[in-house]
Amino acid sequence: MYLRHSSAGLPKFILAALHQSVRIRINKNYITSRFSLMKTKIPLYHPQLGKYLISYRKELKKDSRLKIGIILLIPGLLFLSILVFMFLAGGGITDNDKPLLILWVVILGAKLSIGGVLVGLALITPRGNQELYEGGLVFTQGNQPKIIPFDQIITVWQKQIDMSFYSQKPSLGVTKLYGKRLYQYRIETKDQGMVISEIQEIGNYTVEMLKQRELPRLRAIYKQGNDIQLGKLTLNQYGIKYKKKKLPWSKLRSIGINRYYQLIIKSKKNLIFIPWLTIEAEKIPNFPVLWQILMELQIQMGFRLYSN
Repeated sequence: MYLRHSSAGLPKFILAALHQSVRIRINKNYITSRFSLMKTKIPLYHPQLGKYLISYRKELKKDSRLKIGIILLIPGLLFLSILVFMFLAGGGITDNDKPLLILWVVILGAKLSIGGVLVGLALITPRGNQELYEGGLVFTQGNQPKIIPFDQIITVWQKQIDMSFYSQKPSLGVTKLYGKRLYQYRIETKDQGMVISEIQEIGNYTVEMLKQRELPRLRAIYKQGNDIQLGKLTLNQYGIKYKKKKLPWSKLRSIGINRYYQLIIKSKKNLIFIPWLTIEAEKIPNFPVLWQILMELQIQMGFRLYSN
């Protein structure tokens, strides 16, 4: 039996975001997944991480070395064919043609050699697997799987890698633009290891698991009057602190995210277009956790929270 993908147990927000579809054959104990030119066996149940949810394998066609290699090979082979035709049609090579011919042979030889090497490297490089289970992740490069339970993840760094826009025209005739952000996730573990994923489903699910663990702990820290430390940014019952700068909640006007994924904090003391602080959101560890805390505090503290 062939299915598009296995998504049993995934939350609705993950299902809505699914965009990577693969063909899989379900057996009793494992899934044989047909990615690109290779097959991979993925267990339906992991002894350490539990039930299988979804997996992704980097496709050969997305390897930049393959694209560059083909770009070099095709023109090179075309020019080589033209040279051979000209040689056969012309009846031979004269002494005057030899320097130019040698130059063309060197150029074409270099292009064909480099193109062939790049295509070969792309073909022999192991495709990395990224698998999502209920209890964690498995990242495989070659034959070396890295098992990452969610309780071993300490930090997720979220970097915006793309933002696509689409427009909507309401009845008043005004066009509004709405953006969808795509992220790269750098996932750090307690053993100081790190993996990187640009698969939105895997990153979103990992962030949700991190929130479930961290939010109760950080709420308790805040209620006890202690500092919530997220990199160089600190939150407490007094307000916000960044390095030596301090801003009480009573003086806070707004906190927002602009289209460049920068955190913009504005103070009531300054003019509305002058920020108190601008910082790259990707430099804040566990930024989605911070954003959730700010969502919970905005009504109580009376500031505006927005995302462009």
